[in-house]
Amino acid sequence: MSEVPDSVYQILNEAVHGDINNYTINEHDKNKKGEGFTGEMCFVSLKNKHGDEDLHYVVKQRLPIESPRVNLPISAYFLNEISFYTAVWPHFQKFQKDKLNGEALDIIPKCFATSSKDRNENLVLENLKFQDFQMHNKTNPLSNEQIELIFKQYGRFHAISFAYKFINPREYSEISSKLQNLWPSTVRMFKEFMGKINDICLEFLDPDEESKVIEKFRSYAESSVEVFTERSRYKGCYSAVLHGDCWSNNMMFKYNEDNKLTDMRLLDFQFANVGTPVSDLSYFLYSGAGKEVLDELDRYLRLYHTSLTKTLEHFGCDSENIYPFDALKKDWKDYCKTGFSMALLVWRGKFTNPSDVKDLQDILEETDTLSDDKNSKDRYDEQSFKETVKNLILHMYDNDFL
Repeated sequence: MSEVPDSVYQILNEAVHGDINNYTINEHDKNKKGEGFTGEMCFVSLKNKHGDEDLHYVVKQRLPIESPRVNLPISAYFLNEISFYTAVWPHFQKFQKDKLNGEALDIIPKCFATSSKDRNENLVLENLKFQDFQMHNKTNPLSNEQIELIFKQYGRFHAISFAYKFINPREYSEISSKLQNLWPSTVRMFKEFMGKINDICLEFLDPDEESKVIEKFRSYAESSVEVFTERSRYKGCYSAVLHGDCWSNNMMFKYNEDNKLTDMRLLDFQFANVGTPVSDLSYFLYSGAGKEVLDELDRYLRLYHTSLTKTLEHFGCDSENIYPFDALKKDWKDYCKTGFSMALLVWRGKFTNPSDVKDLQDILEETDTLSDDKNSKDRYDEQSFKETVKNLILHMYDNDFL
């Protein structure tokens, strides 16, 4: 048996219902530096000593981060994800099976065990790599094929929440209250980090040809944290349970022998909360799409809404009563800045050279992570970052979203 930490051993025992002695444990490589925001992933395989059964798990463990600068609520992130897996998603699954003749949307990794012991929170999830799911190369924009599937799957995911709320409002209110919106407090902790990225982005704009864009973006940048905090607290009437952390590293994709995309999964529900679907959609789109996709925003929103509508119909619900397309468009204009704010941070991280990737502890301890000295210029692909975020800023300006 491979030597694994006692906390991992104990939760694996829970995952196999106390039969851990019937298995040999083989630990694979852990996640790479910077790939886990607040946690470390331990990849393990269990082989049954008395049969051919192989179990492949990801044990997601809380990082023991202590920062003299920021009181980051690491436990809150894990407890929120545990709440999603234990107090929210099981109800949604049962609701689907009861209403859809046993069928349920298969878009989220199975969770086999959780532990919420103080400062030692962890989860056991299925390892999707053994089902031929793979990560997307984060430095590349998402393909049109991927974006179409993601919009459709978010339409189905959000529809379950909308239908549950419409049919069982009291129960929905009770279970959705288990989730916390952790984004406002988290973003405030990274105010300096966001400010420096905004300053870098301003330098990409041409003062002679884009003076009006600069004026708009500077106005946004001066209050970006406050804008994000306000817009992440949805005040409208079309709320749903959200994924919450929607960049491409929190998704896995499956392809057939012809390299055609066939399926996907959503990962990491530490920031799951209740709010406008626009928060999920704008976050994933703006942090993953190229200019050609941004230019067709309306087509993709209709694709999402068609998927939402069809799924709601299966539950006997009408999208015109629950979330009309016009309401989606209005919410996008009012709330897409949340996704835009996150996208600037995400693209900066995506273009960081692998040797210079920082984990959360590094970011918290460094006081000049994004300084403009010569050395920092070598830490990321500045040209790719410039092209990507400039297209995004111009998209926001041209559509009057800034």
